[in-house]
Amino acid sequence: MKNYLKRSQANAGQKFIIDADEGDFYLMLASVYSDEYHFNKSLVQQKVAESVVGGDYKNQKAMFHAQMCAAAITEWSVPEEYGECTPENAEAFLYEYPQIAQAVDAFISNDRNYVEKK
Repeated sequence: MKNYLKRSQANAGQKFIIDADEGDFYLMLASVYSDEYHFNKSLVQQKVAESVVGGDYKNQKAMFHAQMCAAAITEWSVPEEYGECTPENAEAFLYEYPQIAQAVDAFISNDRNYVEKK
């Protein structure tokens, strides 16, 4: 069963290094299979549906993506200006840095980052 992710592995997360001018920072990222990510995904999908009906989806798209990815961040060491690792601060951070949000999305979606392969 090495090729399958256990719930404990999905929730525990893996370290993701951000190479920045000020030095290296890290994000601890839970998998897309984590409990928190699944819970947040349903909330964001509900917001997306309401936004589409209201005609405001295009203006909100980047924030929805940041909200989805932020649910995977369990810990971080980003510059102090972003505060403690809270869902709101993580959303703001990822919204401000869309390239990091995209990299987080790719990392958490890749099972190889969480599962020991044969």
